[in-house]
Amino acid sequence: MAPASTLIRANIIVVRSFLLVQWYSVVTKADLRMACRPRESFELRNENGAIKFIDGMPCKYMEPSTFEYNNLAGKNGQKRKNYDNFLRSNIDNEQDNRDFVEDDGHDHLPFRTMNTQVQEQESQISLSWELTPGQTNFIPLRWNNPHSSELEVNIWIMSRDSRQKPVVVPLRKPTCSGEGHQDNILSFTIPLDFASLGGKIPGFSGCRKNSESNCVLQGYAHSVESRTYAFGIPIFVSGHDATQQTTTTGLIQQATQDPGLNLEPLRDLCLSSADASANIQTAVPRWAKMMSDVYNHAYMNSDFSPYHGQQQEGISKNLQASIINKMIVGNRGELGKARLPNTMKNKLNELQKLENKVYKAYESLANKIINRLGNQMQNTGTVTAVTGAQALATCFRCQEVGSTNAKRLQTNTYIPSFTLPQALIAEAKKYVPGQYSDLINEKGQVQIYSVALSALMAEFAKAKTLGIVYQTGVTKTDQDNVFNTKQDSTQFKKRTADGEKDDGRYAATKALEQYAASNTCPVTCLYSESGNAPLVKGATATSITGECQGCAQMFENLASKQIQIPVTSISLLIGNADALPDIGGVVLPDYADEDGSPRVGRPEDLTTTEIPYSIPEASIVMSGAAPVSLVGMFVGCLLMTIIISM
Repeated sequence: MAPASTLIRANIIVVRSFLLVQWYSVVTKADLRMACRPRESFELRNENGAIKFIDGMPCKYMEPSTFEYNNLAGKNGQKRKNYDNFLRSNIDNEQDNRDFVEDDGHDHLPFRTMNTQVQEQESQISLSWELTPGQTNFIPLRWNNPHSSELEVNIWIMSRDSRQKPVVVPLRKPTCSGEGHQDNILSFTIPLDFASLGGKIPGFSGCRKNSESNCVLQGYAHSVESRTYAFGIPIFVSGHDATQQTTTTGLIQQATQDPGLNLEPLRDLCLSSADASANIQTAVPRWAKMMSDVYNHAYMNSDFSPYHGQQQEGISKNLQASIINKMIVGNRGELGKARLPNTMKNKLNELQKLENKVYKAYESLANKIINRLGNQMQNTGTVTAVTGAQALATCFRCQEVGSTNAKRLQTNTYIPSFTLPQALIAEAKKYVPGQYSDLINEKGQVQIYSVALSALMAEFAKAKTLGIVYQTGVTKTDQDNVFNTKQDSTQFKKRTADGEKDDGRYAATKALEQYAASNTCPVTCLYSESGNAPLVKGATATSITGECQGCAQMFENLASKQIQIPVTSISLLIGNADALPDIGGVVLPDYADEDGSPRVGRPEDLTTTEIPYSIPEASIVMSGAAPVSLVGMFVGCLLMTIIISM
């Protein structure tokens, strides 16, 4: 028998080991940031299992604002207690940290800074990147939760005169990112003709120190969850040609518009990060879309978001479909859900559960194909920039996302849509039950969200009669200073006109009335005695005739052209109220979607902001091995105790 002191030490080891494993089982929450942290002087971080980033790679960016939200800025706020989570969180989750009764709501876009502020200094460190037209530069990225996403890069040109509208110059098209791979690298190039932009933008004197304009490099990503990610880097660009000048705005393009349910103009799948066309070679300015993310969170969807980027024409059908699905069934916002009639609320509950089941079934089947055939679709590559060449790992879609880590995490929303090589199409179809056969189309494309949308379209069409339609992003171009937060009757608080506390109903009702009026739907029409379904709790009906005919669009889905509702095997089953067929395999584990805001039809979860950051040097995932399970580690530690005690 071992002495008591030995047994005590052994049991301490058991407890410590078990707690350590529990710690690591929960520390990989939150999402995207650049591969460094301001509090560590922006030192480039190389994570376990990844090919080392090359020396000299720049990694500085503006630290996000706390927006005066106590749960972000306070003594026990996220920035103080969970700093890495604070840096990398998506904007949708960060809005959850607001006290909706006390805190004014603020827009976080486009850079996660208060009122679009540009921060050029962090302590003693200059944050500005000095760039040269024609040169290619790196952006190193870390996805802690590597959702299947599309990431674009733009330069924002903003006059210091807040009355002037901002302009964006797209530098890199939306390209594949994440997809289960945590460590990514991408490149961007300042076009050679950027130096001549003074001839296209009135009053623009270049991205120079002390110039009349602030210039910010923006990284914007949108995931299939569907959620919004953004970061900003102040920049200076050399070589401005002062002889190029103009007084007209005729060469500034209009911002592209949301095509809604018409997917036809979009590319089928995300553009590969390695595609030769990814970096845009010509500087073409366009008016910035100043999106209001706090409006979305308050009145449209407090869980997910519409596309809030600047290049919607460049995203894929697959991403657009995922956005449509989530923005049709969205809970109508943290405040907005309080103004819902019960019939609408109940239908949203039903649709959300249905949408969740449908896309997850297709997603699990796509992952099954990857696990069976992915080793025959591996690739790699090299990304080159002015500071050198960065090697990529070798894995399934390493080249498409620019992954420096071969390990692919597999869980809900991480799974990509992709194209099968011709030689593998027949084999892949064997893993897909017949009623889900539309997952693989005639081109050999595995499109998760496009086919999920097709399966749901008929049900979405029925829901229009209740005013349940696709919600597109809302802008703030109608106010004098677009850099500030969108104006609101209560500044997005759960307060009445007299300042009394409520559940959000007053502000949400006012927001709907203002939205209706802006779409030629008089407010009185929302409180009619006859007509379509009511849109406001307590109302009887919504009139859509006579002077109220503009209100009819409140019951129609946005689409840039008329669309046909497809009929699929799954849509027929849904229409007949039949259960979805078995997918014949293991369903993907759910992403720990702990965003802190309760959804229609599901209980409230803990927020991801309560999850601490994991130290990369102590990972429990061994090279070339599977992750160690909690049960296995605990049993092993208990066996060690028994052996010692013998």
